[in-house]
Amino acid sequence: MNESFDSSSIPASARVSAPPARGRDRRQRRRSRRLSRISPTSPPLLSSSSPRSSPPHPMHPVTSPLFRPLLVASLGNPPPHTNTLHSAGHLVISALAAHLACAPFTKSAALAHGAVTITDGGDDDGGRWTLWKSPNMMNTSGKAVLRAWRGWSGAMTGGRLVVLHDELEAALGSVQVRSGQMGARGHNGLRSLKNSFTAPGLPWVRIGIGIGRPERGEGNVSDWVLRDLTKREAQVLRGEEVVERVLAALRRIEKGQE
Repeated sequence: MNESFDSSSIPASARVSAPPARGRDRRQRRRSRRLSRISPTSPPLLSSSSPRSSPPHPMHPVTSPLFRPLLVASLGNPPPHTNTLHSAGHLVISALAAHLACAPFTKSAALAHGAVTITDGGDDDGGRWTLWKSPNMMNTSGKAVLRAWRGWSGAMTGGRLVVLHDELEAALGSVQVRSGQMGARGHNGLRSLKNSFTAPGLPWVRIGIGIGRPERGEGNVSDWVLRDLTKREAQVLRGEEVVERVLAALRRIEKGQE
């Protein structure tokens, strides 16, 4: 049954009138303009209170997840005993920094007042290491190394400490990699480290730089390691062959191969 509907039968107060077409069109245009300003690829706007990323602190180099960050610490004696066999660790780390074109070493209060520089091998190749020289005398170097490690490792994940030191009875310029948990073998600097690093499982590795052994008639070991270097000894310990051997060892360590 067809019935016609008479809108006049609805009270005027109950009628819903449609908005004028002109006003409706204006609202649609405004909405379209607002939507057109929002791009799904646009980056979010930063307010003045939004957190901003800061460049990495030089003490904490950025590393690739494929490589472990390394704190490479050298043991030796401060001046005037630096040009000696007992300070071979300092000599080699200086040669390493020069080979890698690092910035000059500078004192760092945050790292136990040791001298520090940073290598930069690039994220893909690894080789981003903190090079640090102990400021203490050899026999008391453990406390300084521990303070430097704590200051450096606080913001690190999976960092590794590598200690460069002189290795008696090993051929001059040879390079030996050992776990830090092994015995000190009469080396007072390593003994100081072992006494300071009492926490079990602390990840550190040592690289011994061979300095030979005194021949008969050359005096006792203590006097021999503290005498001035000969020209040949200085050339060997600062030479490219030793640096390349240490570089190879550090690259293995950062990859977890040592």
